[in-house]
Amino acid sequence: MATKRITFRLYPNKEQNEKLHYWRRLHKDLYNACVVNRKTQYKKFGKSINYFDQQNSLPE
Repeated sequence: MATKRITFRLYPNKEQNEKLHYWRRLHKDLYNACVVNRKTQYKKFGKSINYFDQQNSLPE
């Protein structure tokens, strides 16, 4: 089955660009916090925490 690739280019204005950078930074910080959490759990208990446990520990 052949797949077709479509590429979109965004041209955000200044306000939209700031909002995109803000969300990107939040995602980066959340990812890094999860990595630290996994490392800490492994060091303390010798067992790694899985994705679902981390997801369930996040607030709504």
